[in-house]
This record gives sequence, C-alpha cells and structure tokens, in this order.
Amino acid sequence: MAADVSAELDRMQATMAKVGTAPPSGKPLTIHVNATMPSSPGTVTLRARVTHQGAGDALAEAATSTRVTAPDLTTTTESRPATPAAGKDVTYVVTVTNSGTATSAADATLSLVLGAGFTVAPGALNNNGTYDSGSYTAAWTLSPLPARARQAYTVTGHLAPGAAIPTPRAAIKTTP
Repeated sequence: MAADVSAELDRMQATMAKVGTAPPSGKPLTIHVNATMPSSPGTVTLRARVTHQGAGDALAEAATSTRVTAPDLTTTTESRPATPAAGKDVTYVVTVTNSGTATSAADATLSLVLGAGFTVAPGALNNNGTYDSGSYTAAWTLSPLPARARQAYTVTGHLAPGAAIPTPRAAIKTTP
C-alpha cells in the first residue's frame, strides 16, 4: 500500500510542478496534503494545495486517487462429526478464506492446535500438512489464495478414551 501511495504522491508533485507559478520572492511555499485512507483495502484519495506565506490563495491544487489492494485471510474451523467423542475418530476442517482484493502471498503458514489425547496417523493431513505430536499442532504452508477464494485443510485423528474434547485453535502467520 505504501508503494501505491508514494507513486501517487510523485505523480501529484509532477502535476503541481507543471503549474509553474512561483511565490513572491523570499516567501516559502507550503504544501498541504490530505490523504483519505480506508480502514481496509479500497481507494486512497490524496489532495494537495500549495500556498505561500502571506497569501491565502492557492498557487496550485491537485487530487488523485488510487485503488489499494490487499489479501485478507480468515479461518473457520469445524469438526466432523459436529460433536466429537472420546474414543472416536474425528476430522477437523479449517477453511481459509481470502476476503481481500488481492491474491495472498506464498509466505503464510496455518497452524491448528488440537490438544492432548489427539493422535494422528501418517498421511492423515491433506495439502502436505504436518503434525507435531509434542505440541498437538497440525501445520500447513499455504498456497497463494486468489481474492474471494477459499481453501480447506483437514486433519483426521483419534481422540483417546477419556480424553478431553479439544477446542481447536487455528492461526495464520505470515513472514514479514
């Protein structure tokens, strides 16, 4: 987003330079820039007004807008069956949704913390997922996800008899 805004500021500066009006000798120029930033991906509008000391009239004015795009990844988790039982098999499905306006980068990981008493057989995770039995965590490297798309990640395992029914916690981490 910063690169988009910076490029727009450069274009705005070039437009204002074309005006060619100089302030009175020895008077400093003042450039007022107003940016309207959306709280989520959307349109950024920049407005600039150039004035000089001692005069209220603008020497130049310019406005420009640019569309800012970004991914917005969220997760939902469900179990199958809907009510897991100790001593039974259960599949957890984490759906990653990109509600943003751009494809997500390939630097994100998804983790799903399950809980003690949950065991996973080899190959029980889709999309090349891995399982760490020490931390009871399933993990996947996310593929780039187009805007408005979703992808499901699953892990099937067994809840030990007498085990507490876990409340899985999913999280997405991106590398800065």
